[in-house]
Amino acid sequence: MANGTPGSKPEELSVDEIAEQYRVLRPSYERLAVVVRDCLVGEVAATGLTIDACTYRVKTVESFQEKVLREEKDYKDPLTEVTDLAGVRAMVHFRSDIETVSEIVRRKFIIDENNSVDFDRASDPKVFGYKSAHFVVSLPIQLVPVDAREIATLKCEVQIRTILQHAWAATAHGLIYKPPTEPPRTIERRFYALSGLLEIADNELEDLRDYGNRLESEIGNRIDRGDLEIEIEPIALRIFLSKKAFRNQHGSPITGEVLRDITDEARAVGITTLSALSRAIVEFPADAVEALRRELSYVRRSGIGKVRDILKYHSPQAYFDFVRRAHPDWDIPTIRVFCDRLAALKRDRPSPGSGEVR
Repeated sequence: MANGTPGSKPEELSVDEIAEQYRVLRPSYERLAVVVRDCLVGEVAATGLTIDACTYRVKTVESFQEKVLREEKDYKDPLTEVTDLAGVRAMVHFRSDIETVSEIVRRKFIIDENNSVDFDRASDPKVFGYKSAHFVVSLPIQLVPVDAREIATLKCEVQIRTILQHAWAATAHGLIYKPPTEPPRTIERRFYALSGLLEIADNELEDLRDYGNRLESEIGNRIDRGDLEIEIEPIALRIFLSKKAFRNQHGSPITGEVLRDITDEARAVGITTLSALSRAIVEFPADAVEALRRELSYVRRSGIGKVRDILKYHSPQAYFDFVRRAHPDWDIPTIRVFCDRLAALKRDRPSPGSGEVR
């Protein structure tokens, strides 16, 4: 017997004796689960895919014992036949990510095909319910730690689910699969109906992601062609500023809440299209504004500040009025002084300057 005590046949042992064997082996299963989890996390990160979580667990001795005693089970060799003593679960954002992670699992580990099922492919298309990629794996020799050779013969279950699949399965596990008594059929039916709605939601989320990607590609292509008659909104603004090499203080593209703020600020000063913003950049007297900053000891730390300087210069009073209302916690007196000086600078420069922000 691969995982038991040499010289003793499983059918000759009591459940308590088999449970004691598992108690001795349990630390090895935990080491296996950690190795599988860490390998999977590293490989997923290398692809650039972002997942919600990747966790591991090892079945308790009590849970193992309870599973062996279930009436519907007839284990001859529980330590070999029970394949989920160690488990790793990866939760992904989109259904297509399940396939990406599944390919990694197949590439990195030895798959027990007899006990592995891709529920998304194998399930009855007329039935809704528990769906996830489900593999039983063992380690190839190159992944077995030199100080834990005993885990080479052990197996680990790997589940890959979307976040919504996990929400359904985790709840159903407690209310349907492991209740103290058989659940009413009405509850079971409603749970399976709910799983259909969650599957629709998963599909919609994937479609929204794909639509967003197509939209970004289309906007990027239009900008590259010089077609800037595009409304100012966060996606278009992020792509435009990235192409113009405006960066945050960490050298990364401007994103998140700051991007939404700049979108609102641009609209407040009357810049509503990328073409209007492009003209404002051309007209912006970069050298003169930088000299004014040095005079006022008004430090600009990143491309975010450059964009805001362009907006301030375009319409100093409108920018100040908006910020005073929308961001009263900002350093309003300093912004007031700077906007007043920009307004004076603009009056003294009747024709557009030739400076360009780089």
